[in-house]
Amino acid sequence: MGIGTRRQLDALAKVGLASEGYYGLVKEFDDLKGSITEASRVGMVLNVLAMFGNLMGRRAFLRIGPTQQYGTMFIVTVGRSAMSRKGHATAEVSQVFDLVDPDRPIGGSLATGQGIIYRLRDANNEKDPPDPGATEKRLLCIEEEFGGLLTRCSQGGSILSHTVRKAWDGGKLSNMTMVNPLTATGHSVSIIGHIVQEELLAKLSHIDQADGFANRFNFGWVTRAGVFAVPPQPSHAKLQSLVGHIRGALDWIKALPQKENEFTFDAPAQIEYEMAYTRLTRERSSLIGMLTARRATQVCRMALIYAAMDRSQFIRLEHLHAAMAVWNYVERSTELIFDDKTGNPLADVIRGWLRKAGATGMTRTEILRQNGNRSEGLNDALDLLETEEIAYREKQESKSGPKAERWFIHGDPFVAQEPDKKPILTSTGILTPKSATSATSGKP
Repeated sequence: MGIGTRRQLDALAKVGLASEGYYGLVKEFDDLKGSITEASRVGMVLNVLAMFGNLMGRRAFLRIGPTQQYGTMFIVTVGRSAMSRKGHATAEVSQVFDLVDPDRPIGGSLATGQGIIYRLRDANNEKDPPDPGATEKRLLCIEEEFGGLLTRCSQGGSILSHTVRKAWDGGKLSNMTMVNPLTATGHSVSIIGHIVQEELLAKLSHIDQADGFANRFNFGWVTRAGVFAVPPQPSHAKLQSLVGHIRGALDWIKALPQKENEFTFDAPAQIEYEMAYTRLTRERSSLIGMLTARRATQVCRMALIYAAMDRSQFIRLEHLHAAMAVWNYVERSTELIFDDKTGNPLADVIRGWLRKAGATGMTRTEILRQNGNRSEGLNDALDLLETEEIAYREKQESKSGPKAERWFIHGDPFVAQEPDKKPILTSTGILTPKSATSATSGKP
């Protein structure tokens, strides 16, 4: 990893999650602990979503086509070293959720696929004696050494990788053995992992990248947020208030009738999601394209969790924007963690220039000049950036001659834009409509 990428990761962590991501109970949690801990704020957000989604189980869902999407989330916090406080984020959030539900189903490391299936197994009355099956179908697995999971998944004959993928999908799990066949349905499995960047790059195989294992995980870059030799304790009254609000939201979900637990987008949120859907589902041939191929589903699941925490069966714009903000951070983390390359060195260099240029963009002449007036391969590089929807061009009026061709980096693909308007960009991506209004008006 180059110095430039390290600096970009540091800059990403410094900018952090867009304000829209701190909504509802997530904001309440951040207000309680965000300023009194060494844990990454965005790391805690990812943990809150994963833990709440797991406690939801299958009591709430969003229908997308023929599939039902639940609050299942796999997250991995990635840092440069142990000092990035990856585990701190999980510990801070666990402190709250342990008070919400002291008996919540937490498992350790995932050792085998058979072990997962047995933990969640269905009843089998044909056995002698009959097996009543698992009474708890939810499972939250905390992989403090995510590299170990990757190693176990790569072992010959292991069904662990397949089982993890099926668990995220929510489909039927089975071990397909003749001696003791087991199945598990109606389950809700969530995974929280921690790993340093170097180990992740070394152990995540090309097979994991290509077969859909990796793109079921949300990778978030985290750094140490503060320095506290003796961290202050949160306000007891505010802590109990947050616990009560989380418990109240979960009780509200549990009270939903089984046939009336479907969540839907309200009209404005659906319009915006539909406008963003084409780019959410576009194919990208690069490594990052493979690692983020499930971006639409990930956004929907996050939006579902935000709505459920808000006790709303309608996913509104604020829930969608919150999910978009989290995913935008995840995707940018993934790009930088894996130091994605297009396969064209000049295209990668130009992409860096365009990111730095932000909303100003660069004319073709400026790009040529930046490249030392070397035109060889320039057209191919720009065409690749346009084809991969990494950058786009505009023709702009010129007082002194023909229209100038100006290039811009694509921003966050999730914010719907009016057909005749381009996204409003910052150095780190697109601003949501709310932020864009503030940025252009100068109002908070």
